Amino acid sequence: MSLLARDRGSTGEQESLFRHAGAEGLPKLEKYELIEELGHGGMATVYRARDPRLRREVAVKIIHKHLRENAEVGARFVAEARAAAKLRHPGIVEVYDVSSEQDRERYLVVELLRGSTLRKILSAHRDMPAEIGAAVVLELCDALEHAHASGIIHRDVKPENVLVELPSDRPGGSWDGASVVIKLTDFGIAKILDAQGVTSTGQVLGSPAHMAPEQIEGGEVDARTDVFALGVLFYECLVGHLPFEGKNPAQVLRKVIEGVYPEAERERPAVGARWSRIVAGALSHDIAGRTASPRALAELIRAELAELGVAEPRAELAAYFADPAGYAERHAARLVPRLVARAEAGRKRGDVPGAAADYNRALALAPTDLTILKRIAKLNASRNRRQLAQRALLVALASVGLGVAAFGVARALRDSPPSAGAPSEGAPSEGDAPLAGAPPRPVPIDAPSPPPNLRAVAPGAAEAAPSAAEAMITPRPRPRFHPPPVAPPAASSAEAPAVRDVVFQIVPTGAKLVLDGVEINWFGANKVTPLKIGAHSVQISVPNSRCCKPYSGVVSVVAPKPGVTAPQRIVYKLEILPSTVVLSGAPPSAQYQCPQIGLIGFAGAPQTVTLSDVFWSGRCIFTPPTPEATPLVGNVTLVAGESNTVSWPSG
Repeated sequence: MSLLARDRGSTGEQESLFRHAGAEGLPKLEKYELIEELGHGGMATVYRARDPRLRREVAVKIIHKHLRENAEVGARFVAEARAAAKLRHPGIVEVYDVSSEQDRERYLVVELLRGSTLRKILSAHRDMPAEIGAAVVLELCDALEHAHASGIIHRDVKPENVLVELPSDRPGGSWDGASVVIKLTDFGIAKILDAQGVTSTGQVLGSPAHMAPEQIEGGEVDARTDVFALGVLFYECLVGHLPFEGKNPAQVLRKVIEGVYPEAERERPAVGARWSRIVAGALSHDIAGRTASPRALAELIRAELAELGVAEPRAELAAYFADPAGYAERHAARLVPRLVARAEAGRKRGDVPGAAADYNRALALAPTDLTILKRIAKLNASRNRRQLAQRALLVALASVGLGVAAFGVARALRDSPPSAGAPSEGAPSEGDAPLAGAPPRPVPIDAPSPPPNLRAVAPGAAEAAPSAAEAMITPRPRPRFHPPPVAPPAASSAEAPAVRDVVFQIVPTGAKLVLDGVEINWFGANKVTPLKIGAHSVQISVPNSRCCKPYSGVVSVVAPKPGVTAPQRIVYKLEILPSTVVLSGAPPSAQYQCPQIGLIGFAGAPQTVTLSDVFWSGRCIFTPPTPEATPLVGNVTLVAGESNTVSWPSG
């Protein structure tokens, strides 16, 4: 419900015109002159009005006629006025007056702002820079922290209840040195913690897409409930749409309860992983793991802004709204060097995830910058070498252990007297231990697999080189020196091809692969894709499924060594997302167990489990609550990333 005026100001002549023309048909109040309707909501209609006693314009909210006689709604309306009247903060719309029992209409009088709601602002600026969205949320954090200190939970924080007044919205307003005003309004469904009001009866109030899980389920709410709503608003500022969406309110509520939404950085890579993690903390489904308060969220936002060189968030807001397109261009130009510098510092400290996050965001802001692409490729190559070195160290330690064991067994055999039934020398039996001096068998070593949702690139050099185990264990004769043959000048071009065949291996097999913005048909036994040598952007996702976490990054195609014709193999394994399991139709306190996947749960308590693949099918044990009852066995199928309902088997 907007408390905003649509014009730039009014003179006495205009007010007279409104009273004689536009004001006809509007409700009549004894103390205020209504000028025009500004908007209406589910509870009341808002008017621009004039207070003749103080000679100022105000906003008047008049309750709807069909609700006027409802005692509960009337009590809630008065509670709104009393709750909001406690608050004095530059980020909260001030309450001036409330109707008395003698007034014919039931109304609330508040300060009038000229401008727009944040909802309209977001509709017009869906691609605002992440730091501008963070600056908006920072203003709301301060306002909510003040309200919470007064014992008031808003319970309905959303863009429609945030008013934004730009300098150009004010009469004769100028952008020179002026600030953007952002205020939170409509505490109409706030729960007053220091009194038993009508909102504490357990009734669910609020907007589904912005409600926290504990609100939907009728649980206890506190400051973290408003933090969740701030997280929803923050997400929309960063990405341009809500995190929880559906075709109807029931679908939206279900998604909020399940806590499943696409990460902000996946929806819009320019947001970056660091902002995405801050938003995820506010959107935590578990209230205990959620960002504790608006102040805590504000501290995280301020720290990240300071790291990026944004010292005055309010000044950034004014600069952006004065020239959105120009600001976005200038902001990206100054932000990319800072991101690259922080990524380099993180790489030197060994903070590979942090460095990758900053590099990836810098690349999203400057996609044609080849220098960033090279740095990302170098970072990934360094990570792969480190993983390989760790594997090689384990192999070396295992080899030493095998060698020591072999030496001990051989010495024991040599020192012990031969038995009557011992086999003759040179004809060992199958069960004999290896003799001293016999080289131990090379220990097989798996190729280093990438962490979940991270790419693994098999470098071309590995195809011609011996395995790490062979290099460390198998004795190799010292090579003789032979003068290298003189190659003809034309051979150099043949040894460095511009294109190389690549074979992708992706888990799960139904994933979609997009290279450099073009979808690639990768599936098939040894399906070959010719790619240019160098770095390529890659996005991998599973269409029409919530099983896996999508991946976006860079892949490096390396030139093969001379004489190597085999294709480069690139392996990806997407991270499998947790599944929710609910037992249906079971007696109270009944238990179920799926030993193969380590899942144990009870009736009425949803459980989460992470599967090893997109689907799992197996047998589970269902135990009734009574000790004398016989456990049942049933077949169960689960889908990764989804909410799965398991039915109690019929006995």
